[in-house]
Amino acid sequence: MKKALQFIFLTMLLLSAFNAFSQDTIVKVDGEKFQAKVLKITESKVEYQRFGFADGPLYIISKVDISEIKYKNGMVDKFNLNFGNYKRAIKMEMLSPLCGDFVFAYEQPILAHASAEIKLGIIKGANNISAGNFNNYSAQGIFVKAGLKLVPPENKNHFSGFYLKPEFIYSNYASKFEYQYNFGNQNTAFNYSTFGGDLVFGYQAIVSNHLLIDTYFGWGFAFTNISTNNPNQNNYASVDITNYGFSRFSDLGNNNTLNKYSSGIVTFGVLFGYAF
Repeated sequence: MKKALQFIFLTMLLLSAFNAFSQDTIVKVDGEKFQAKVLKITESKVEYQRFGFADGPLYIISKVDISEIKYKNGMVDKFNLNFGNYKRAIKMEMLSPLCGDFVFAYEQPILAHASAEIKLGIIKGANNISAGNFNNYSAQGIFVKAGLKLVPPENKNHFSGFYLKPEFIYSNYASKFEYQYNFGNQNTAFNYSTFGGDLVFGYQAIVSNHLLIDTYFGWGFAFTNISTNNPNQNNYASVDITNYGFSRFSDLGNNNTLNKYSSGIVTFGVLFGYAF
């Protein structure tokens, strides 16, 4: 009888030890790992209980923060492939200096399949340009683009794969130049305020460790208000509106004597960045 009790006790002890070493293990993207009992996995989160607290509270963690889950049966679920512990990225538009501006971008995931991106363009148009009725053109100002990058569910992370981005655009800049009138040249200043939006299609990838590349193309519309300090300039439609942050491809409507200008626009570019 005594040996039977010892056998039962030893068996229970071994089962308890086996159970202790057969818990699920959650590994986070920052390297932290802990034992848990995974209860439910949804599209964007994982629900679990802490190991050793079967009657404890329910915990929830975003799948964006998980690298992998090792289950007690030996199976492994991997998350955020090629994502590492990257939670944000800074970028620079490579073609923008050719257009007279410098564009910087910041992106950060905010949902399981979406990230927020904002771009800031510093306008510093080239000087000493002569074209048509313009001489010694210069411009300075800013433009801002803000959008929500939507990635398909099959993408394992926010920084690799195709995306769709609805985007809002605002720009404000002032230009100065000599305008050639029949009676002679006169210094003229214009101020342009533009509101618009576009739909962007792009592809982004991490090409080497922290380095990434982002290519995109999109189209939309923009509305521009124009003002000037020159009372002799009343033909606004004759003003050659320089594009910063986008290119106009069609006139949706303008009036030679009104300071309103609307047009279809296209956007395209290549950004190089650093994810961290």
